[in-house]
Amino acid sequence: DPSRGRTFLLRAYYPEAPGNYPTIIFSHGFGADMSAFDQTSRDWAARGYVIVHPTHADSFRYLDPAAPPGGKEALLQLVLGRKGPLRRLRSGQNGDARLAALLENPFYLSSRLADIAFVVSLLDAGSGIDNNLHARVRRGGYGMAGHSLGAYTSAVIAGARLATPERNPSPSLMAKFSAVMAISSQGSGSMDLTPDSFGAITRPFFAITGTQDWGLNG
Repeated sequence: DPSRGRTFLLRAYYPEAPGNYPTIIFSHGFGADMSAFDQTSRDWAARGYVIVHPTHADSFRYLDPAAPPGGKEALLQLVLGRKGPLRRLRSGQNGDARLAALLENPFYLSSRLADIAFVVSLLDAGSGIDNNLHARVRRGGYGMAGHSLGAYTSAVIAGARLATPERNPSPSLMAKFSAVMAISSQGSGSMDLTPDSFGAITRPFFAITGTQDWGLNG
């Protein structure tokens, strides 16, 4: 993305047969990358969808040097260390305040929204990624989906209003999406979401989670 001097990886799934297919952008969870939800995307592609996965700046494998706090090594030690919050979540315990505070940093949402806006600009233009992909993209009325922090990203694109107005995505970006899926998203009381946030969503919005999806704060 020349406007930010940022290079990031994409993975796309699409049907083999030529055609004009509805297109979904999928935003991975915090620390993941373009390989997330591989089986889901293969299944969707087999059913006639194009799915594009950007790798965001918070990916542990492909961490952007600009990602706070304190550079890559400091972030990895904080989150993945032996007593780090992600280790706790993976062992079936609730997370802790360190990870919750980390995710409150507006960098993570703003950089994700910029990634998605750039991908949309390339899809709209029909060039800049891969010719086989562009030949199959149905332009306009995209779908947005994501998991965890990607679900939060998806929810604000769907229209969930944040308490800090300047953190909300631009209306022009939101207008690019006609339907949204949020897998294990956040609720009110964290990450600038309030009890009134979701009442602002007017487009089709599907949210799903599980009974053992541990919350950061219990």
